Amino acid sequence: MRKMLFLALLLMGVACGNQAPMTPRAAAEQTCDQLIAGEYDAVLNHMMEMQALACGQSITEDFAEQAATVAIREMMKVTIRSVFENTANPVTGYEIVQEEFSPDSTRALVVVRFTTQVDTLNLAHTFSMRKQEDGSWHSVQ
Repeated sequence: MRKMLFLALLLMGVACGNQAPMTPRAAAEQTCDQLIAGEYDAVLNHMMEMQALACGQSITEDFAEQAATVAIREMMKVTIRSVFENTANPVTGYEIVQEEFSPDSTRALVVVRFTTQVDTLNLAHTFSMRKQEDGSWHSVQ
């Protein structure tokens, strides 16, 4: 169940950060670094922004403060923490195993494999990335 929720979170598109990543690999690495560092709020903040934009909503304080949004955010934070801070087998790193561009170079797939202390979990994710008008890359899942 935890593994499925973790992968669902990643599928929602969590390439994030203060600086816009200028390559799909950099966007995926930025998200992975934040997850491993425990910067779950940064990941979730960006995810909420991308969800609002995908729904055609503007980013406002009202959207971020809605009760349902706050509850979902906290549930996701607990789920992420349970995977990345698992005391029996914590995530210790990641490896970019593949990066593939579309013919027009506006889309890319970045495959990431997370490693755990006792390598018994197969935590992998494929980020589906799209190049934005400003040249930055973001997940579109």
